[in-house]
Amino acid sequence: MFSVDNPKILLLLLVLIPIWIFFVLKFRFFRKRISGVYKSDKNHVVSRAIRAAYTKISLRSVAYIFSVLALSGISFGVENVPVQKNGNAVSFVFDISYSMLANDSMRSEGMAMTRLDHAKRFAGSLLSSFRGEAVSVVLAKGDGFVALPLTEDYFSVESLVSSLSPKIMTSKGSSLARGIRAAISSFPKKSARNAFIFVFTDGDETDGLLEGALEESLKLRVPVYFIGFGSEGGAEIVSGDGKPVTTFLRKEKLMTLCDEFNSNNILGAKAYFFDASQKNSLARLLSSLEDSKSEIITYETKSIRRHVFLLMIAVIALILSEIDFSKLRQYYAVSSVLLVLLFSSCSEKTAVFSATSDFKREKFRESTGAFLNITTSPKFKDDKLAVSYGIFGLSANYMALGEYDKAMEKLNLLLDSELDGKLKGAVFYNRGIIFVRRGDFPMAIESFKLAVLSDGSNTSAKINLELCSRELAAKKQSSGEQEMKEVMQSDDESGLQKEIFTLIRNQESNQWRRLSSNEDTTDAIDY
Repeated sequence: MFSVDNPKILLLLLVLIPIWIFFVLKFRFFRKRISGVYKSDKNHVVSRAIRAAYTKISLRSVAYIFSVLALSGISFGVENVPVQKNGNAVSFVFDISYSMLANDSMRSEGMAMTRLDHAKRFAGSLLSSFRGEAVSVVLAKGDGFVALPLTEDYFSVESLVSSLSPKIMTSKGSSLARGIRAAISSFPKKSARNAFIFVFTDGDETDGLLEGALEESLKLRVPVYFIGFGSEGGAEIVSGDGKPVTTFLRKEKLMTLCDEFNSNNILGAKAYFFDASQKNSLARLLSSLEDSKSEIITYETKSIRRHVFLLMIAVIALILSEIDFSKLRQYYAVSSVLLVLLFSSCSEKTAVFSATSDFKREKFRESTGAFLNITTSPKFKDDKLAVSYGIFGLSANYMALGEYDKAMEKLNLLLDSELDGKLKGAVFYNRGIIFVRRGDFPMAIESFKLAVLSDGSNTSAKINLELCSRELAAKKQSSGEQEMKEVMQSDDESGLQKEIFTLIRNQESNQWRRLSSNEDTTDAIDY
């Protein structure tokens, strides 16, 4: 597996062309000027100087080339990276072809409704049972179209689903494959949620591309759930061109397709079929989602970035360009040192840096896997500091994704271990941020105080401590003023009560005037 993150950076290699043309022309001109000396002294000072100049330019060019390759983000080779996932993202794929207008659904319960109406009803039941799942809506007819990106606004989803009709899309035919591919594109690559695809269909397709799309989804570890509507006995409908057509629920076809893919376990996910007319179909579907809500660790194939290796070669070439090769001892000594640097393992020190770099570039999925690798890999088990930073990095990823409960769980885990002042202060600081976002200012104040005590240089903790204290004081004052206002301005007070409150206010006003007239007039600063 070979890939380049920023191929445009490779255009910087073109800079070498004019540079080499300039130096080649320059040395040719130099040879012509001293042609007599050069021919008579072919193996002496001039010849060695020219060879040394060419060697230096070549090595510096190599250093430049490998530096550009490192900046372009070249990756080759693969490794299995652990990825921690929690929460679900579900894409609803609705088959809105004309076959879904057949009036043969729910016959087993003595009812009759169109397949599309039954699908709307089934989707509504799913939404009413969801708790925090992100949902997208995809329309599949002759093409696939993401009608609603991932959202937790279930009211918008219900509004869209209730208005579904074959007339929404002008494409002809039925293409479940394009619908599944559109659903895959609706899941963000950086998401830490478990992805699922629910296909509401009667299994009737016209392009024969379903197997390829299903294979693509399962290779990406996105399970597909086919929810069948209609009856195997069939029903007659009027197609888009006005001709009567008999259509059936393709139950056997979908079940056979799922069994074929599930028999091949190397795909990483499975396909399922549920008959919507069965009473337990909804419960079974929700049960599979509940099982996946718990925090799980999966391994994903990832291309290995080689920027450290490429930069090391660039540094070696740059150092060699400054060496006088006539001094062989110096050459051998430096070469030995460079070989030790090249082949020595520095992964323990660079792992945390690489994971932090991914986090700062908002590549949360990659950074989660990298931090998780630090906390679970046997090579880091003796490096308690690296493991602590790995756990802290996981908590920061959860905070960025809004998973505050998981983030707090990781931070609490760190409090039970021995930490240096900086890291301990950062742990208390992030706890304070979570409490602020929850609106718990007293706990936030305590956390920021502990952050300052652990790391006195944490200026952000000091600032947030002051801001939280002011916010808490303002809320208390606002609550007190509202309570006093409600007491003093009650409409059902008796006349005697009003007179008493008026007298109290006048006495308080006179008391404050006397205090104001007796203020200390010294010049001393009151701390």
